[in-house]
Amino acid sequence: MYQKFQNKYKISAFIFTILSMLLTVSVSAQETTYTLDNGMKVILKESHSSPMITSMVFVKSGSKYESEYENGITHFLEHLLLDGTANKSRIEIDGSIRDLGGYINAFTRKDMTAYLVLLPKQYIDFGMTTQADMIFNSIIPEEELPKERKVVIEEINRAKDSPGYAADNFRTAKTLGDTEYSRPVLGFKPFIENISRGAIVDYYKKYYRPENMTMLVIGDFDSAEMKKTIATVFGSVNPLPYKTNDSTIQEIVASVYKPISAQVTYDTIANVQSTYIDFSIDAPVYSDADYIPLDLLCMYYSMDEISPLMKALKGGADPLATEASIYLSMYEDFSRINISVIADKAENKDAIIAVINDFFKTVGTHQADIEALNGIKISEKTDNIYLAEKLHYLGFMVGPTMMTAGYDFVQTYSDKLNSVTWEQAQAAAKKYLSVPNYIATTVRPALETEQPYVPYEMND
Repeated sequence: MYQKFQNKYKISAFIFTILSMLLTVSVSAQETTYTLDNGMKVILKESHSSPMITSMVFVKSGSKYESEYENGITHFLEHLLLDGTANKSRIEIDGSIRDLGGYINAFTRKDMTAYLVLLPKQYIDFGMTTQADMIFNSIIPEEELPKERKVVIEEINRAKDSPGYAADNFRTAKTLGDTEYSRPVLGFKPFIENISRGAIVDYYKKYYRPENMTMLVIGDFDSAEMKKTIATVFGSVNPLPYKTNDSTIQEIVASVYKPISAQVTYDTIANVQSTYIDFSIDAPVYSDADYIPLDLLCMYYSMDEISPLMKALKGGADPLATEASIYLSMYEDFSRINISVIADKAENKDAIIAVINDFFKTVGTHQADIEALNGIKISEKTDNIYLAEKLHYLGFMVGPTMMTAGYDFVQTYSDKLNSVTWEQAQAAAKKYLSVPNYIATTVRPALETEQPYVPYEMND
């Protein structure tokens, strides 16, 4: 789920037993979940291993919630919220946190935006006050717009210059084109260049409301005292009245997800140096009983030293592929099993596809190495314990899953994974992978005489 098990060795049954005992008796951090009167969800996780506290606020706002002609506005707004409030300038926001030995940052995903502050515990009241001020009282200064437009456009240009950009764009368009997840987080240059401050303010008022947010606080605090602080700082915030005054803002009507109904392959050529082969297969949603068994299956088949799939693709003196992975992607209304392969030689494409088709035929019959399975489960637990001590890193890792599946899913995932048997994984594999419907894409380098695929660009 978070950091996949890729060890080159097996964990012996004896070591597995000892680690299991140690993890069983380890003391979990105290956790409290509740909702403020204004609708903001709060999760408190006490961890007294270091005198630090991180406060993370997750907003249900991302490119998924944008229309085509406001694509990129969420990420643009994230930048602008760091540029000043009615009470503090951009320099004061950033400088005041750093001067206290803290860290402030934000990031945007397709279905969420996160704002985090990390500080020594004696300064967290100040940090939360600054954080709330930034999230709810930003003035989105007109004079900062040109600077931030330039920064975001530079990010867009860097993304377009990456080696696999065209292949990733083609894959996303074909595999997620009927969903809101096909829209890029960064958006498009013409829109970023021209979006008005009024449209940004309207979008801000629409989504930055307490009832649309979840707060996760981790660190060295007393929960009863922390609840008082949060009630004072965040509980007093009332939702902003929302009424759009800008005709460019469109109400988004969520599409109804249509399951993949056939085996479809799309081929193209592009300005890439390698050949990219991707399969996207419907999988159960996170609440389905088959979800975690399939996740275990994907982790197992990702192990280079054990997986027959990885051996067939990357093994031998002359491997077919330079990179290969199989993983499960979670979305709100659906999930996908993804098989992604990169090859240096375009002529290996058909052989790679044959290997993947053979994998589908045998995936439900392969007998797993039990020690390797135990290693995956132990690694998942130890990774989570390690991340829990890293405070804000934990937020980066669990935030997207938490906002989609809920904190209970995150909290119980390791225990549920530990209880999954290989027989359950095999049964799920037979159900979803033995004769799967999929969308496959292949992208190979264009020759000089060929017209390459050009990713979609919004018109100026």
